[in-house]
Amino acid sequence: MPHWGMSAWHYPGDYAMKIIKEHSDFKFTGFYLTPSPAHEKSHGWMDKRDVLESQGWGIAPIFSGRQPSSNERGTSLQGAFDANSAVSLARGAGFPPGTVIYLDVGAGIKVPASFIEYIKAWTERIEGHSSAGYHPGVRCYYKSVSQVSQETKARIWAVKVLPTWNCKYDVTESEAPSPSGCGLSIKTIIMWELLERCIKSYKDVIVEVNLIASSSINPGMATQAP
Repeated sequence: MPHWGMSAWHYPGDYAMKIIKEHSDFKFTGFYLTPSPAHEKSHGWMDKRDVLESQGWGIAPIFSGRQPSSNERGTSLQGAFDANSAVSLARGAGFPPGTVIYLDVGAGIKVPASFIEYIKAWTERIEGHSSAGYHPGVRCYYKSVSQVSQETKARIWAVKVLPTWNCKYDVTESEAPSPSGCGLSIKTIIMWELLERCIKSYKDVIVEVNLIASSSINPGMATQAP
């Protein structure tokens, strides 16, 4: 059965996350590892893993890498370097072995062929950190999924955003769609991000979130992913 999840650019706060968890059907949340190439400043997530875990959240850490939209070529050397940074940040945030770290390479642009070497090097270096025990994932535009899946062993967080009026989804009443609803049946697709910047209210909390459907209740752990 698919499960609902969310992500938010800035950490909503301990109280807000508690209320959201108690008053919605969200099972997991994205978690930004910072600083990173695309997120140089902290967005408040880095010391919150234990808090979120105690509230019952599944957690999917995100490392915002170099972006093809910025016209960066993205080299193998940069990919390996950024993977080392991601591992260090995940360790610092307290993520245990078995965690899947998702490389974010942009949501609205197809990854150019020249950028694939960066992604390959990043995923290979994550797998190569045997002492950390982490696994690679990639968050990318759905039109890039086939290419990324062919070139890497990463779990996929596909982004195919529906028209914003669909933000009326009430995750306490609507069943989460299958990740294959993004139009692809590739088995490594773990998540489909289908709505962005939705304003939601739960009790006395108002928050802007992205809505995600996943085949796993906790897509941040490899043991719970296909």
